[in-house]
Amino acid sequence: FKWFFLHSDTGKIMAGTIIFLITIIFDIIRAINGDLILWTKFGFAFFLLGAASLLAGKFINIYNEMEQLKIGLNRLVEERTEALAKTAEELTRLNKKIEETSEELKVSMMESDRDLRLASSVQKGFFTGEAPSLEDWDCALRYTPAQSLSGDFYDIYQANKQLKGLIIGSVSGKSVASGLLTVLTRHIGFRIFNENLTKPMAQYVYNFNKALVREFSSVENHVLCSMVRIKPKSIEHINAGMPTPLIMRGNEIEMLMSKEANDTALMLLGRNQISEELNVLEVPVVKEDVLVFCTQGLVTATNAKNEMYGIERVKESLKKADKESAETIMLSILADFRNFTTQKRLSQDITLIVLKKK
Repeated sequence: FKWFFLHSDTGKIMAGTIIFLITIIFDIIRAINGDLILWTKFGFAFFLLGAASLLAGKFINIYNEMEQLKIGLNRLVEERTEALAKTAEELTRLNKKIEETSEELKVSMMESDRDLRLASSVQKGFFTGEAPSLEDWDCALRYTPAQSLSGDFYDIYQANKQLKGLIIGSVSGKSVASGLLTVLTRHIGFRIFNENLTKPMAQYVYNFNKALVREFSSVENHVLCSMVRIKPKSIEHINAGMPTPLIMRGNEIEMLMSKEANDTALMLLGRNQISEELNVLEVPVVKEDVLVFCTQGLVTATNAKNEMYGIERVKESLKKADKESAETIMLSILADFRNFTTQKRLSQDITLIVLKKK
């Protein structure tokens, strides 16, 4: 009870009320005895003073709490303001860094674009897309990069306007390096072909792959290609991952591959040395025979229905082609190809070589 009356607000009010009631009782007794009222005014004054003191204490406590809240709020505002200032400073620094990075990126993109144009110019200097004029074969050629740089490459080997051989293929990857590697591969192919003119076809391919493995040791790219050596009355052929070439004699069209097994096919070149024995496909050729070589972009292209053009459509377009010359045959194939892939953007490089025996 002592704590209740001395420390609780309710107890203090009750204590003041009790004292006030006691003074009233005393004055009632005095009034009964005929005396004047004396104690009630003192009790009431005591009650008012106690209530006022209690309210004043409450007000002081509330005021103190408000002051503490004000101090805490000011401190919080200062902390938040300081944090916002640091954040704003950090954002300013980041914006400046972004502007610097953006400028560096812009410069880098300009340099990359310049390098791309330069690389494209270098590649176009080697792959002009122009067919050579030969005495023994009629030749037509179409070289169509999907973008600025192509992964396709080709070379037609000749001496004294006599066709000696050809290579057509592609280098894996889509980067500037891949485009430049086509030039390197063409150079290697030209050198190895001429160094191995008197050696067997298989030895030429072994040596070509060996040179590619050495030159490609620091990159992850590989090479897919068809290699052909021309003889007076026949051709020798080895295929390393390219679409199977076609030969047309009269109205008969066949693939340049062994009838028993595809033993002239390799998977890829430039990664590992060739360990197996190579079987060279040799096919006789006569006047008016037509040979068709192409890269993957032609046969794997799709139309709006996502249907693949495929080697069978190449055969059909070859069968229906204008046989007047290698050029007319090539144009007929390309016209059929464009009709098939109409409204579909070219997504892969396309190289097409057509030879017609004179």
